[in-house]
Amino acid sequence: MRIVALFLLLVIEYIFSLTAHSQKILWEKSLGGKQSEVLSDIVPCPDNGFLVAGFSASVKSGNKTANHLGNYDYFIWKMNDKGEPEWQKTFGGSENEVLNSVLLTREGGFLLAGTSNSSKSESKHSLNIGKDDFWIIKLSPNGAEEWQLALGGFGQEKNAKVLQTRDGGYVIAGTSGKGTVIDIPTEEKDKKVKYIYKTEPSYGNLDYWVIKVNSEGKMEWQKTFGGSYADELKSMVLHGEDIILAGISNSNDDGTKTIGARGMDDIWLISLDKDGVEKWQKAIGSEGSDVIQTLIVTSKNELFIGAHSNSNTGHDKIKSNKEGTDLWLLKLSFEGEIIWQETYNYAENETLTSIVENQDGTFLIGAYVIGTSHFASKSKQATRKNKKPPLEDDFLAFKINVEGDVIWSKIVHGDGKDILKKVIETRDGGYLMAGNSNSSISGDKSTGIGQDDFWIVKLKDNKKPDNPTLEIEAYPNPTKQFTTIIVGYEFERGTATVADLTGRQLQQFEIQSRTVPIDLSGLPEGIYVVNIKTNVQSNGVKIIKAN
Repeated sequence: MRIVALFLLLVIEYIFSLTAHSQKILWEKSLGGKQSEVLSDIVPCPDNGFLVAGFSASVKSGNKTANHLGNYDYFIWKMNDKGEPEWQKTFGGSENEVLNSVLLTREGGFLLAGTSNSSKSESKHSLNIGKDDFWIIKLSPNGAEEWQLALGGFGQEKNAKVLQTRDGGYVIAGTSGKGTVIDIPTEEKDKKVKYIYKTEPSYGNLDYWVIKVNSEGKMEWQKTFGGSYADELKSMVLHGEDIILAGISNSNDDGTKTIGARGMDDIWLISLDKDGVEKWQKAIGSEGSDVIQTLIVTSKNELFIGAHSNSNTGHDKIKSNKEGTDLWLLKLSFEGEIIWQETYNYAENETLTSIVENQDGTFLIGAYVIGTSHFASKSKQATRKNKKPPLEDDFLAFKINVEGDVIWSKIVHGDGKDILKKVIETRDGGYLMAGNSNSSISGDKSTGIGQDDFWIVKLKDNKKPDNPTLEIEAYPNPTKQFTTIIVGYEFERGTATVADLTGRQLQQFEIQSRTVPIDLSGLPEGIYVVNIKTNVQSNGVKIIKAN
């Protein structure tokens, strides 16, 4: 029996070694200062670059040039398609700011969502409401601050998420502790600082808290959902105008929860209409701990759940774990019914972080493995057997077809803890693996800066065709206010001109970057032409300004 098991392991490792050659590391970068950086999110940008986001305790050092404000600050870094820095920013008060997620808005700007326990200080304009408040910052395409918003009760808020709705507003959601604000403070009402106080009831130790605001950050409605114990929001998506909330729950059927607990932690989904009215809810799980990390809506209007689980078969789970914690993927109908599920085992334990849907219907799954990977090299396995717990972590990405079969797998690692936070697809068809690393220069890592760095790895999937870069394009187009012109070639100097269809010149300014923000806010609806003239060539693109 042991001979058969060893043979199967060798076959699996051989297959992995063949498929791993389909993915080439194009480049990898370490970002940060001499202290500690924690990466939370990464979003692709229209110019084929990307924005890296997290929080930082480092002073100016390493390749961090932004100011240090408090203990931990929001820290964002705009990079080009080659991973070279364009600009970086920090935001914060005198205490701790923890950036959780970033949204690329339809106008080409950014919305930063996280938590803060600082009072008014440094670049934070609002007072502290409770222990930790949601803190939202709206940025223009070039990173200039437009407005801030503080949201909270007297308890603790954490893990803020944000989405942009069809009407141009935003849904902000996360996890909230006990602490409703009954008497809204009057001393802040007439000030320009924006506040939203939690006035909805608390049901348990932790609840889902959802707030809808307009495009300027003014509240339209708020809701809380939960049972008598702990309900933690992990992900959120829009399907049309409906809002799907996804998290973990160990509450029974009380409060707003109508389904009893199956195990230690269940996946709990809630569907809301655009006004926050509940349409349906569903709990998914077995007798152990089933933890959702991400949820996407596929091109077939299915809900695709990425989770990890230590449960055996039972209740909703039909695929048992092989060891420790395994990855668990589920596809659901839009009404919440399970139509497909599969588990994956790569190491002693795995934690899923992200899902990317490709244009051909395949999916890229991002995770990190904990302990010795089944596909790690023999030398690395031998090294890790001599280590004392806790064992180190590696980045993992694998691609599956529509049936869930693995097409290829890729592990990226140094000699320390390499924790993947997210995988995204770039506009050129490649993939970025982004997370944290305290590894020294070793394995796939060629640079290191501080105690913990942002670590970005660019993968080329040789089974995917390249997406060609256009000489000039605009995103978004149509737009209501802002658009960004992307120049697809290098140049030294140039001029941008905005004109209407009669040829009347409305704006003209010099440019030195391949990304050119255009503000159409003062112009009526219609079609405009942006002409880019550089020392290399001249191009034009039509922009539709919509209502």
